[in-house]
Amino acid sequence: MMKATAKGVKVYEQWSHAYVRDHDGVVLWKSNDRSPFADVLGDFLAFGYISQLSYDNTVVAKEEQDMLAVEAYLNRKPSGEQLFERNANRY
Repeated sequence: MMKATAKGVKVYEQWSHAYVRDHDGVVLWKSNDRSPFADVLGDFLAFGYISQLSYDNTVVAKEEQDMLAVEAYLNRKPSGEQLFERNANRY
């Protein structure tokens, strides 16, 4: 029987907030359908919650998610309030 450690309890708690998508094995958070960071994925792999294939697929998916997020941020249109504040700060 494996002895419970603080790290093991933390990883178990994190895992309870994640799931593996059926069609490609990508790990996602239940709260926002985004993939966890690599350190968390490494913990999931080390503690046996996911396979190496799931880890690898998730790393690729995370890179794609991050690129799309940066692209969306760079292409965002400022709100009316943001435009007003930007103009107000000029004087």
